[in-house]
Amino acid sequence: MEVAPSQNNTLKTNQLFKNIIQEDLNNAYFGGIEGGASTSFVVLYDDCGNKVAEMEGLDTNHWQIGMTECLKRINDLVQEAKKRAHIPCNTVLKSLGLSLSGCEGIETANELKEELMKNYPQLSTDCFVWSDTVAPLFAANQYDGGVVLISGTGSNCLLMNPDGSQYQCGGLGHLLGDEGGAYWLAVKLIKVCLDEAMHFQTPPLRCLTKNTWDCIMDHFGIEKVFDLLPLFYREFNKADIAQLTKKFAHLAENGDELCRWAFRELGTALENAGRRS
Repeated sequence: MEVAPSQNNTLKTNQLFKNIIQEDLNNAYFGGIEGGASTSFVVLYDDCGNKVAEMEGLDTNHWQIGMTECLKRINDLVQEAKKRAHIPCNTVLKSLGLSLSGCEGIETANELKEELMKNYPQLSTDCFVWSDTVAPLFAANQYDGGVVLISGTGSNCLLMNPDGSQYQCGGLGHLLGDEGGAYWLAVKLIKVCLDEAMHFQTPPLRCLTKNTWDCIMDHFGIEKVFDLLPLFYREFNKADIAQLTKKFAHLAENGDELCRWAFRELGTALENAGRRS
């Protein structure tokens, strides 16, 4: 899927960096946040390029938690990082880079920046907002383009050409996509177990489901199928569900055929995303 051309935004990013470099950087601090659907990381650097703080925080996907809460968490992350670095809390960052899950669209990124600068004007002199797929390209390959394939809680794939044009596959969230992500795999295996328990469908390759179902019950602390309903509707926590995939990976490593099948499916999904970007 072709997405909005980003050449103008790339040029704006270059100009932003040039403007910062030309300014007086004495006692200046710079920040960056990589925000995902399960967790986020913030880092602060001083004017000599020394990392003065790095920490983990809550998820910052605005589609999951709402724009207001997302902005609050961004501010809280920076403030906590300044506290850990013994930087006065009223210090305004020279620049803040935000690489956030859920900011695939230019309009959404611009909206988040405008709201952040309006509601937290003392946070940073300027900031730049883009998707969590774009920032890795700039970090790894500057402005020559490349491909980023994300398989985390969700999934996303982006190809960027040197002229700034982009082609994307994924990034639609757990309801409309995320094939090849941890949540997707966890739900896939849960559904296999439910289908067998309800006599709706036999497991793929007629694999045994006991190990997988035992893992699910242990993870959630449940005893029967209907105990899952509150966890998926009333008390839904996507990150916690996605954590199951790590346990399924251990089962696959130990030879469980159902989990091995699921990870082959995951690999195929990621391959398809890469091919279609």
